[in-house]
Amino acid sequence: MSSQNGEMRKLIDSAKSRMKSGFWTDFINRRNSDRERAAENGESVDAVDNYYKKLVKYKVTETKLLKSEEELYKKVCEMNDGNKCVINPISELIDKDYMATLDYNESQRYILNLGATYRKLLKRYEMEKALNKESMKD
Repeated sequence: MSSQNGEMRKLIDSAKSRMKSGFWTDFINRRNSDRERAAENGESVDAVDNYYKKLVKYKVTETKLLKSEEELYKKVCEMNDGNKCVINPISELIDKDYMATLDYNESQRYILNLGATYRKLLKRYEMEKALNKESMKD
């Protein structure tokens, strides 16, 4: 029961923090400016709305996102922004020290989870890059 209270407290604190920091004001301003830019360029406003819906889900509902996943996202960005050709991106993301502590079944599960995480982060990267390209056109 107390662990549920602890989780609820974290969610409440996170919501308060977003409100105090002006997260929603900035979010709405950015969304509106991107919608206007899309409309001016004759592009789909719905695509901008979908992006921001996913962004809210990512930023707000997935508050349990681990720092390690953000670190992985930075690596995904580096791999895709660089000129280096990465043949096996999963091997670039593996924590070799952690992997050494796992037995065979755990290591297989770790790799499968890492692959799913990589696909999710790659989609996020591609969406953000496409949105940045649209905003750079102006």
